[in-house]
Amino acid sequence: ARLQTERLITILGAGGIGKTTVALAVGHAALTGFEDAVFFVDISTLRDKEQVISAIASAIGQAAQFANPEEELFNFLHPRKALLVLDSCEHVIEKTAEVADRIFQLAPDIHVLATSREALRIGGEHVFRLPSLDCPPEQPTQTAAQVLSYPAARLFVERVRARRNDFSLGNDESPLVAEICRKLDGIALAIELAAGRAALFGVRDTATRLGSRLDLLKFGRRTATPRHQTLRATLDWSHDHLSELERVVLRRMAIFRGRFTLEAALAVAEEEGISRIDITDAVGNLVDKSLIEARTDWPEASYRLLDMTRSYAFEKLVASNEDESIAARHANFSIQLLESNPTDLLKLRSAEAVPNSLQDYLGNVRAALEWSFGPNGCDRTALRLAAAAARLFLSMSLYLECRNWMEKAIHRITPDCNPQHQIEIHASFAWSLMFTEGNSTRVRAAFDTALNLAQRYEDARQQLRLIAALSIYSHRMVDVAATLERALQSEVVAKKTGDPDDAVIADSLLGAAYQLLGDHVRAQKHSERALRSPPGLGRFNESEYLLDPRTLALLCITHSQWFTGKLDQARCYAEITIEEAEKSGQMTTLCRSLIWAMPIYFWVDDLEQVERRLSRLELTAQKHSLEPFRSAALGLKGRYLIRTGQTIEGIQHLRDSLEKLAAQRYAIYVPDLVTALAVSLRKRWLFWTNRSPCKWTPTRLSTFLHFFWQRARPSRPATSPTFSQPKRIWRKQ
Repeated sequence: ARLQTERLITILGAGGIGKTTVALAVGHAALTGFEDAVFFVDISTLRDKEQVISAIASAIGQAAQFANPEEELFNFLHPRKALLVLDSCEHVIEKTAEVADRIFQLAPDIHVLATSREALRIGGEHVFRLPSLDCPPEQPTQTAAQVLSYPAARLFVERVRARRNDFSLGNDESPLVAEICRKLDGIALAIELAAGRAALFGVRDTATRLGSRLDLLKFGRRTATPRHQTLRATLDWSHDHLSELERVVLRRMAIFRGRFTLEAALAVAEEEGISRIDITDAVGNLVDKSLIEARTDWPEASYRLLDMTRSYAFEKLVASNEDESIAARHANFSIQLLESNPTDLLKLRSAEAVPNSLQDYLGNVRAALEWSFGPNGCDRTALRLAAAAARLFLSMSLYLECRNWMEKAIHRITPDCNPQHQIEIHASFAWSLMFTEGNSTRVRAAFDTALNLAQRYEDARQQLRLIAALSIYSHRMVDVAATLERALQSEVVAKKTGDPDDAVIADSLLGAAYQLLGDHVRAQKHSERALRSPPGLGRFNESEYLLDPRTLALLCITHSQWFTGKLDQARCYAEITIEEAEKSGQMTTLCRSLIWAMPIYFWVDDLEQVERRLSRLELTAQKHSLEPFRSAALGLKGRYLIRTGQTIEGIQHLRDSLEKLAAQRYAIYVPDLVTALAVSLRKRWLFWTNRSPCKWTPTRLSTFLHFFWQRARPSRPATSPTFSQPKRIWRKQ
């Protein structure tokens, strides 16, 4: 339809994306509208203007030779109505543009549909940038039907079936097909070539080999045009038509993994003899030639090389012997970006609040860390980068990744290392380890190391952060004395700093400590005082204090209302807490809020809410590898199963949960679950005794209860601190 109103349309896109296929389909569909006068001209093999004119004349049937073929062609086209499809114009773009412009001016009923990797840039041109095929998103589980709802996956399966009639995509292989399509950026040619390999060697082998995308560059089709026979030929075709400066900039951009800004491009490419203006122009030219993808929908434009292009360009970078020096520049720029405005990172309250530039740059931070900690990296750079990246990882709930990098950094620390970097690394390691593994002695040791450093260098802000962390650590261990001691220490530090935000932190910690102690009056007083700070203000967040103090205060008030029998108020506060936790975007805050709200819903017998909140908890904890919260969710699932009549399965869930929580030293969640288990076992015992003809003597009853205790308790040593005290109380009673 557009061809009827727009006389000159250029389909733009990267090599292999399917421009020719689309142009042919459009031309075929336009046959009726142009009374079969649709002519296809392959520009890819031509070298100059004369050859372009000759090819068009030949395509439209004007084969006779004239003294002035150009003027004769335009005279021939002037009275006619037709559609010219000019395919692959990029390598003679200026000559083709000149011819197309004259046709547009002199032949009013001739329509032109061009395909190219860069625009013609002539008057009347309408550009259509052909996107890559939509790919299935990255999800833990996807069915074959879900994967095949995306065109990239459908193309892959169709091409495999063309070679293997018996191929059928099952649910087991569907995530692999989705991964292949994503790795190939939805590029049609790349998907077709990968499908050819899958037909021979299977989907799993193809997905594995794509870990090194260059392996795929050599596979191709004999019957295709030379530039499309292999992916390497397609990329060679583009690379050969670049200027030397554009080649240099392209290969240096290959150091970026994911999106990058112009500022980042300048930082890695600039050197003596190559000015900032030169680099800016080269980046623009590479965008125009579809070798770099630009995105301008954010306040600051960002760029990206498609994965296949990046692999090809990185091969060129290694061949130039520039890869190590460019990697060092890239790591240093990553440090500068993360350190440039640290107060912004400190104020982040959620992963969604992370600036787009940092979210886009996350892949580059990972690449810079890999190089810095690698055999050719630098320890000083690695430690500085790890310290700078820690807050970003924690703010985005990437706890497992943060733990792994911080652990590597700890092994590189030397006495002359920057103390601030040491504090950040030890503290971030402790936080991420607590979230993913539990309250181990390694967590306590890392927090203590960081706190000792903060005290030695008289850093009050870091002292408060670490005292708060240790208070929360003790709270989860149900160490009442240590929890209160740390909370009181935070109050002392807050008074020294005089910062109102610090006072809010101290009050929230005191509220939690007094509630653990059973002093609900004091707990309520401190929690209400903490809530006087407006939500969303202040510099505290998950990555600094493990839990937003406002959420912590709301949880304390929720449970104070519950413990004092005010169930309606408790339920209201639970809803507010979960709502604020959802808004925060912090996964640990959300998980804790869901766990602590769940007993309220059980008490008011709202199983529909239990089911909904439990599902959210399970998915969130699993996605972010939050093992202690997964263990708690397992126990809550057990309670839910028991309440819905699935007692045997529910009891097993509770036992498994208590076993895991004991190993993770998360005693704070144990009382509710132990109570639920005890009540369930008692009900089962009463059920069977009421139906048994046997007479239950005291000796027999004692033996039976001992048997149930052995079956119900986790297989932990009798001296386990989590279970020894409840067991003594049970025996006494």
